[in-house]
Amino acid sequence: MAWVRWGDGSAMHPRFLEVLDHPECDDRLLNEVAGFVSRCAAQSGLHSTDYVVTLGTAKIVGGMSRWELLTQVCVFAELMTEVFDEAGTVIAFKLVDDDPEFLHLRLKAELDWERQRKADANRPNLIVPVRLRDGDGCRWCGAIVDWNYDRKSGRAGTYDHLIPGEAATVDTYLVCCKSCNGARQAGEFPPGVTQLLDPPADPHFSRFSVKWLTENKWRISQGLPVPDASPTYVIPGRRVDGTQPPRIDRPSGSGPTDQTGPASSRTRRSKAAAVGAPAEPSDRGPESTRVADESAPSAPAAPANCPEAPGAECARTAVGSPAAPADDQAGHDLSPPGLCSASTDPVPDLSGICPDLADPDRSGQIDAVQDLSSLVGSGRVGSVVVDRSEGSQGASAARSRGGRGRRSRRRGRSEET
Repeated sequence: MAWVRWGDGSAMHPRFLEVLDHPECDDRLLNEVAGFVSRCAAQSGLHSTDYVVTLGTAKIVGGMSRWELLTQVCVFAELMTEVFDEAGTVIAFKLVDDDPEFLHLRLKAELDWERQRKADANRPNLIVPVRLRDGDGCRWCGAIVDWNYDRKSGRAGTYDHLIPGEAATVDTYLVCCKSCNGARQAGEFPPGVTQLLDPPADPHFSRFSVKWLTENKWRISQGLPVPDASPTYVIPGRRVDGTQPPRIDRPSGSGPTDQTGPASSRTRRSKAAAVGAPAEPSDRGPESTRVADESAPSAPAAPANCPEAPGAECARTAVGSPAAPADDQAGHDLSPPGLCSASTDPVPDLSGICPDLADPDRSGQIDAVQDLSSLVGSGRVGSVVVDRSEGSQGASAARSRGGRGRRSRRRGRSEET
């Protein structure tokens, strides 16, 4: 698809600012020239004229009363150059094409080559014989490519033209990994590769390749045999013998011959490490010890008001001990005293809460408070008191009865209305 790309700094580029030095410049001319050049570039990109703007385009875009001035200003600011015929008459204008960071258009040759690559990759009479000849091995580095799961990394499978810019034949078309294809310049070898490998005598075929060849309609119509899947699985990105091919890095500023987009040979594991995933320790110890360490809860710290020596276990915060109930709505402290063996807090007076439970003896008051805490529930507004002696079944039954009662009351109100 044709497209036009303006650089991020094109709005204040020196070429546009040179318009201000034109003798007829006023407060509207700069923006008028910028719009004129932008529309001319879009027209050139759409029709693949390679930066050339015809006189008709200039007249339509600039207007019959302004196009001559606009083109003169563009030539003055070096935004355009004049195109002459043999008689020396101006027949067109050419937009500036020497600064891709300012303005870049895709050339007609680039668009034609892209269409040719897509057409060759969809020709079964071309790709089927190539796949039967090369198998799953890259003809440049020898690595096994991935045709099934991988589409973006450097080990993904693709095809390469030995003669870029020309329609492929079976002899000039070959299986290639995306790393080599993206790093290869026109007519050159990929970095680290010194020669093109010969077609393998015993090509490697994955199960996916065999399935693809089996279901290919063109192969069926031609009666070509289907090879058997290779008995040994080879990880994509490695050679048949298990060795690692040379690392192929795409040179900076170079474009691919058959593929668009940068080549990448990073795996999912390296991507996870790049975003900060924690590395797995090399020495984790026995499996039983590791499970025990990971499942054991950490002991909570002792409360700040506990006068015991640091490191001593406090019964108030021991694992599994009941949490201290919150204060009730009247503001009475219902925290069970004496749970901490070293606690010196005064025993609260329970006569204002429940006189029958008051006991001058400390142990009696502790039992009374514990009994009272079991009756007040969680201390929240509207909490339901449940007999703990019934266990979890009693609590579930109480909640179920309450739910059925609410639903029956709602049904009754709906019937009345």
